[in-house]
Amino acid sequence: MFCLLLNRVHFIRDTGLTSRTLSRSRAEFCEILAIRTLRENGNSVLDLTITLTTSWPVYSGANPNLISQAEQNRGNLEDKVGNAIEMAILSKAKNFIKASSCQRVINAIWRFVSRLLLVVHLLTDVH
Repeated sequence: MFCLLLNRVHFIRDTGLTSRTLSRSRAEFCEILAIRTLRENGNSVLDLTITLTTSWPVYSGANPNLISQAEQNRGNLEDKVGNAIEMAILSKAKNFIKASSCQRVINAIWRFVSRLLLVVHLLTDVH
C-alpha cells in the first residue's frame, strides 16, 4: 500500500512536458491498485490500521543518485519516514481516502484521539 502511494507521489510531481500525461495515468493506476489492495485486505479494522499507519523509510531502495541529491537538499534521510495515509494526503488521492476501508481507519483514529483528549481534559480538571 505504502509503495503504491509513494509511487503515486512520484508520478504526480512529474512536471516534464512530454512525460506528464503518462505520469498522471501511472499515478491514477497506482491509486486504483492501492484501493483494490485495501479492499482485499479490509476484513479487520486493526489490520487496516496497521497497514495504513506503519511507518516506512521513504528513500528505502531508491536510486543512489536520488539519495545523494536528496541528502544535499534535505540533510540526513534516515529519519525520513512516512505511512500510507500520509502518502495519500501528499498525492491528493481523494478516491483512496474516500474508500470505505480507509474511512473506517480514519474514523477509528479520530475516535481514539477524541477519547484521549477527553481523558486528558478530565484529568487536568480535577479540583
